[in-house]
Amino acid sequence: MTHEPAIELGGIRSTESRSSAGEALRDDAQATPPYVNDELHAGRTRRQRNSDDEGHQPAALNESDSLLLKSAQSEIHALPEQFSSSKHAATSTSVRQISPHNDDEKSGLRRRNHNATHTSPTRSLLRSVGLKIVTSGNRIRRRPQQRATGEPPKVVESRSLILALTRTGAHILPVSATVFLICFNAIGFLNGPDISTAANFTLQLAAKFYELAVVGSLTVIVLEIIRYYLLREGITFGLVGAGATFSSLNFLWSPEFWGLFTSSVPRRVKIFVGSALILCCLLASTIGPASTLLFLPIQLWLPAASTEFYLGGTEDQLYPLRLTAEHGGPDICRQSPLPSYEQCLYAGFTKILPLMTTVGPVRPGWGVFLSGGSGTQVPPRIMTGMSPDQYKNYSVVAETWAMMPTVAMIAHLQVLGIANGAAWGYAKGRNRRLRDFVGGGGGYGIAEGKLPTVRTVCGNSRRIDNNTATLEFPVIERDKYWRDGLKTGPIQEVQIGDLASADDGDMFKRLNISHRQARAKWVTLPPSLGSSVSAGVIVTGQNDTTLVAQGCVVDARWAQGEYLNHFDSFLHSLDANPGKQPMSETSEFKFDRAQYLDERYKPYFGPTMNMTSEWFDSWILPMPEQAQIGSSYNQTNFEALLNTSAMNDPFYRLDQIDNSRINLEYYITMFLLDALSRVGFSLQTPTPTANGIKPELRTPGVTDDKFLNGGPIYDRPNFPHMTYHYRTFKYGTAWYFNGYSQWIALSVLLLHTVLALAHSILILWRRTSSEAWDSVAELMALAYNSNGDGEELENCAAGIISADTLKRTVMAAKSTDGKAQLVFLDEGSGGGEVDSGRGKDALWRRGLSHIFPGEALG
Repeated sequence: MTHEPAIELGGIRSTESRSSAGEALRDDAQATPPYVNDELHAGRTRRQRNSDDEGHQPAALNESDSLLLKSAQSEIHALPEQFSSSKHAATSTSVRQISPHNDDEKSGLRRRNHNATHTSPTRSLLRSVGLKIVTSGNRIRRRPQQRATGEPPKVVESRSLILALTRTGAHILPVSATVFLICFNAIGFLNGPDISTAANFTLQLAAKFYELAVVGSLTVIVLEIIRYYLLREGITFGLVGAGATFSSLNFLWSPEFWGLFTSSVPRRVKIFVGSALILCCLLASTIGPASTLLFLPIQLWLPAASTEFYLGGTEDQLYPLRLTAEHGGPDICRQSPLPSYEQCLYAGFTKILPLMTTVGPVRPGWGVFLSGGSGTQVPPRIMTGMSPDQYKNYSVVAETWAMMPTVAMIAHLQVLGIANGAAWGYAKGRNRRLRDFVGGGGGYGIAEGKLPTVRTVCGNSRRIDNNTATLEFPVIERDKYWRDGLKTGPIQEVQIGDLASADDGDMFKRLNISHRQARAKWVTLPPSLGSSVSAGVIVTGQNDTTLVAQGCVVDARWAQGEYLNHFDSFLHSLDANPGKQPMSETSEFKFDRAQYLDERYKPYFGPTMNMTSEWFDSWILPMPEQAQIGSSYNQTNFEALLNTSAMNDPFYRLDQIDNSRINLEYYITMFLLDALSRVGFSLQTPTPTANGIKPELRTPGVTDDKFLNGGPIYDRPNFPHMTYHYRTFKYGTAWYFNGYSQWIALSVLLLHTVLALAHSILILWRRTSSEAWDSVAELMALAYNSNGDGEELENCAAGIISADTLKRTVMAAKSTDGKAQLVFLDEGSGGGEVDSGRGKDALWRRGLSHIFPGEALG
C-alpha cells in the first residue's frame, strides 16, 4: 500500500494512506471532544480562532491536498449509519459522540491504565502525611508514551481498601499526640519546680509542630470534601482552592466562602460543605493556642493529703449562742491573783496589752499577730479586722470589726501540721512525686469550721455627774451599718441608774482628780436597741475637771469559714476567714479581706450571740496586781487594759469624740474577740495546766500512708465530739487540667480527633481514595489543560472582583481523549442561571463524562 504525505483536516493530522483516511479521521474523532461551539464545528482550533481575530486567514490547501481531502470526505460519508446520524456533525469533518461504554473507549482506557503510574500504598502514605518530596522528581521511570515533562497518566480516584487506609496516615501523628496529651494532663504529671527556659522553648517548638500536623490533617479532610463534590455534583468555583486558604480565620468572611451560600448548588451541599469548612477553619485557627496550653505545664495548688479530726465537746459547748457562766472556762481561772492558763478566757491579756499601748489601729485594714502558748498547746494566730478612718470621713470602712481563729481549732491544726510532715515519709507511687512537688513553698493546710466575729459601735461621749440617769447607745440592725459616711444611725437613751454594781459604790462616783482612770462595765441591753446587739459596754473617764461616759454596743456572731495553716508563714501562725476562699493562682495564698457586711460574707454569718451578765462576771475579774499606786480603785482586767492604753493620753481622752470612739471600739473588739476564741478550749486538753491535746483525740496518729490517701489517722472518740476535715495542698509545676482555658483547649483537640476518626471511617467504608489536586500547582495544571469556550472567565486573568464569578458551579470531568477537564456548569459569566442539562447531561452535551474510579487520565 502506498503511503501519502500527512495531511491536516480541520486541525486533525492523519498519517494513514488514502484508502484508510476515513479510519484515521474516525480514530482521531474519538480522541477529540466534539465541542458545541460553532467555530469548533467548523473544525477550527482556538489558536486558529485567535488568528482570525487578528485578521489572518488560514493557509490554502494545494491541489494535491484538496484531492486527498475530497477522497477522505467521501469515505467518511460511506461509514455506517450510526456515524452519519450522530448528534454533532461537523461541516468538514463529522465527529461522533463516544459513549463511555464504547468498546473502543474501553480499549483506550485499558491502554491508558497500562501506561499510567499506579499509586503504591507506601507512596500514598508518604503523600498523605505531606512527604510528597520523597515521591516526586525523577524517581519515576519514564515510559515511551510519556511526554517530555515526565508525567504519566494518573488514576484520579482509586478503589482500594489498602490505599484508602494509607490516606488516613495524615491523622495518625496528630491523633496519637492528642491522645498522649490528654492522658498526660488527665493523670496530672507532677514536675515540681518550674521548668527551665530551654525546656519551655522546646515544648513551645513541639506545640508548633503539633499544630502543623493538625492543620495538615484538617487539610486532608477539606481536600477530600472539595474533591468529592468536584467529581460528582459540582462545587462553587471559589472553593476549588479552599484546601490552601481555609486555615486562615479571614476565610470565613471571604467572597470565596460566602459564594457557596448564594450559588446554585443544592441546599444539602451548602449546609454540609459550609458547616465542615467553618468547623475546620475554626479548629485550624485555634489549635495553636489550644495545643500550647496543654503542652506547657502550669503552676498551681494541688490537693496533697487529707483526713478527719475531732474536737471534744458539743455544738453548744464549742460555739454557744447564749453565753452563760458554764462557758466561762475552768474554775481554776477565777483564783486570785488570776492565773495565766491558756484555757482561761482572759488569758490573752498579756498578749493584747502591748498592742494597746499604741494609738489604736494605724490603718483601716489591720492585722495583729498573737504569739502562741507553751509547747504545741496554742500555736501563734492572727487577728484581722477593720476600723473607720476619721480623716477619710468614714468612707473606706464603716465600722470596727474583727475575726480570728478559735484556740480549740488551731490547737488541733498545729498537731495535724506536724502529722502531715511525718506522713510523707510513707509516700508511695504518685505520692512520691507529690512529696517533691514544691515550686513556691511548703504548702498549706485548710479546715472548715466556725470562727468568732465581733463588731463594735460606740455612741457619742457625754459629760456626766452623780445625777446622770441615762446614756446614749447606738441602735444597730443585723444587716445594716450604723454609720454611713459622716452620718450616723439612730440612738436610744438607756436608763443606767440600776447599773451601780461596782464594789466601791456607784460606778459614776467621782474619782480622785489626781488619778485619771477609766472604768468600764459590761451590761446586757434591752431588745429595743436592735436585732443585732449581743451586749453593751459603759466606759467612763475623767480629766482634771470633767467626767465623761460613752455607751457602746457589740454584735458578736459565729461565722462559718476556713482555717488556714500556711507551712511557710511566720512562725506557722494560723489564720481564719468567713466563707469559702477561692484557690489562689499564685504561690502566695492569702485570704481576701472585706468589710463586715460584704455580700461575700453575709451568707456565712450565724445569728447574733446573747451574752449574759453571769458570763461576763465569770471572766472579767478584778486584778489587784494591776491597781495604780495610791488608788483605792480595784480595777478589772479589761479596765487595766484601758488604763494602760493610749486612751490614758490627754490627747486621746474621751471628750475627743472621734479619737475616743475609734480607739475604744478597737480595744473592746480585741478584748472580747480573744475571749470568744478561747471558748471550748478547756475541753481539748486533759487539764488546764497540761500541754497538748487529749490523747483520746489524737490516737494512734500517723503510722502509714492513710493521711496521704484521705484515710483517717485518729480513732473516733467515744465521748461527745464534733468531726472536721483537714486538707493539705502543695504548689508547683504540673501538666494538669485546671481552669476553663484548659478545658476549652481539651474540647478543641477532641473535636479534631472526632473529625479525623469520622473521615477515616468514611473513606474506609467507601474504599476509595484520591491524591488528585492536592496542591495549588495541580489545580493550576487542571485549569490550564481545560478547554473552555473563553467566556467563563472572561477578563479574569488579572484578578477576580465579582462574587458572581466565584459562586459559579464547576465540576471535574473526562474528555474523550482521556484528559481531565474543569467544566463550568453555569451558563454565562453571571453565574446565576444553571445549565438545564446539569450534571451528567451537561457533561454529555459538551462531549465529556464523569470520572470513574480506576480511570487514568492525563
